[in-house]
Amino acid sequence: WIDIDIASDAHKERDLPQNTDEAMQLIQTFQLPPTIAVHSGHALHAYWLFKDPLRIETDDNRIQAEALAERFQATIRVKATERGWRLDNTSDLARVLRVPGTINYKRDPKPVEVIQVTEHATAI
Repeated sequence: WIDIDIASDAHKERDLPQNTDEAMQLIQTFQLPPTIAVHSGHALHAYWLFKDPLRIETDDNRIQAEALAERFQATIRVKATERGWRLDNTSDLARVLRVPGTINYKRDPKPVEVIQVTEHATAI
């Protein structure tokens, strides 16, 4: 996953994509398209689903999963930096992201909606 804030009154940072199209263009620079893209009301969340579940059963599994999430997001954050944007690191495994079909009440209420679905799962 990646969480890309979009410039608005909901965010104090200004070095962000100015709209959903810019955020989607950033995501499309990654070599695999996301399985699902969600507009959270003030940000874009993209998810790359694995073909098979990633099982985290040991401390070593957790450490490997954390490292994978950090490296993955760092790849996209570098691409954002090249465009003059700063993305938050949201790679911690306990991260809770907004669920489609709910309402984001940060500032004025906004629906959380799926905006793109790709018919594949990442074969990692």
